[in-house]
Amino acid sequence: MGKWAFKNPLAVILSVVLLFVALGSAADSYRQRQLVKQLQVNLEDQAVAKERELEEAEQSWLRILNASDAKLGPVLRERDALRKKLAAAVGTPFVAPGSAAEIVDRWQQLGYPVRVAPCR
Repeated sequence: MGKWAFKNPLAVILSVVLLFVALGSAADSYRQRQLVKQLQVNLEDQAVAKERELEEAEQSWLRILNASDAKLGPVLRERDALRKKLAAAVGTPFVAPGSAAEIVDRWQQLGYPVRVAPCR
């Protein structure tokens, strides 16, 4: 059974080298698969951490917006109330007349006696 090994020592050496190359290749591909799995897990962890960070940032912005709305709400209501008060006090807006005849007509409509002096 072992006679062929003594007749072809080169075949034995090549077989052993080929066996070591095959075992090395199998070990290397196993290591590569483990690295790929580890990288996938790391990427998933990073994605989860990034998503959690975005949610925390969104919650903090919502808290800031709610706080500013709470402070801004009374100011806006006061502004609207003052606008209504001003509109009630002013009544009709003043429109400036365009000519001397319109000025005379307006004063006469308000009941004031108007006497127009001739221009020199």
